[in-house]
Amino acid sequence: QGVFEGSVVIRKGVLIEVAEQRNFPPQHVEGVWKRLLKNSEPSKQPRIHYLLDVFVFEREQMQLEEMFETKEEQVVHAILARIYSEIE
Repeated sequence: QGVFEGSVVIRKGVLIEVAEQRNFPPQHVEGVWKRLLKNSEPSKQPRIHYLLDVFVFEREQMQLEEMFETKEEQVVHAILARIYSEIE
């Protein structure tokens, strides 16, 4: 486990909104949602824990995208950037 500063619940509407802003392929959004759910098991809602400007997604340490206002947006932008690089 570990020590965390806080956590943020990821809402599907925010994921869709950020995906549209980033021109993320719409056909991949549902797959990202499923990965968020799996990453958050046993919770039924995607939840990401963070410490300062770092969080863990799928066992990988990632930086928050701090140019965005909310922690939720910072996490979602970072995750979508990583996944986009995987599907290119």
